[in-house]
Amino acid sequence: MQPGPELSTQPSPSTSSSSASDSESNRAPSAPRSLADAEFIVVGGGAVGCGVAYALARAGHRNVLVLERAESVGQVTTSQGAGLCGQVRDTVERTQLARHSVSVFREMQTGEVKPDWHEVGSLRLAFGEDRAMEFQQLHLTATEAGLDTELLDSKTASRYWPSMDFSRVRSVLWCPSD
Repeated sequence: MQPGPELSTQPSPSTSSSSASDSESNRAPSAPRSLADAEFIVVGGGAVGCGVAYALARAGHRNVLVLERAESVGQVTTSQGAGLCGQVRDTVERTQLARHSVSVFREMQTGEVKPDWHEVGSLRLAFGEDRAMEFQQLHLTATEAGLDTELLDSKTASRYWPSMDFSRVRSVLWCPSD
């Protein structure tokens, strides 16, 4: 596995000037010193931004700048992240993107950079009929995208979450690889 990109959370002014005789092939790769020095600029150092920077590094690019408003990358989450890599989405494309993220996390678990990620599965609970119908559509979309999901009855779901009272639950959508 190639090493990850050198990340800079804030651009700093260049401390040295380069002469016309300097060539890209003679310089060792390093973190970009300014926006103008970066070959790629990634806005946001959350899961997706770091994933993009990681993919660029794996593709051989070393001049990647990650801009993050927090003090360091990976500190802040959005409503899209929220600490879970949920793969069940409303479109095949979004589901495939989430599946790719899980694939990268699995790969990273075997390398030097181990994310604090645990593949434990997820249960989605529907308490109303509209949401239960939505789960059926989500299950179909997941199947089309190649994602293993299952609609569970309350008895089966209680095996995964014994302390939960499923008596009011209309539908349960299980994704074992979340």
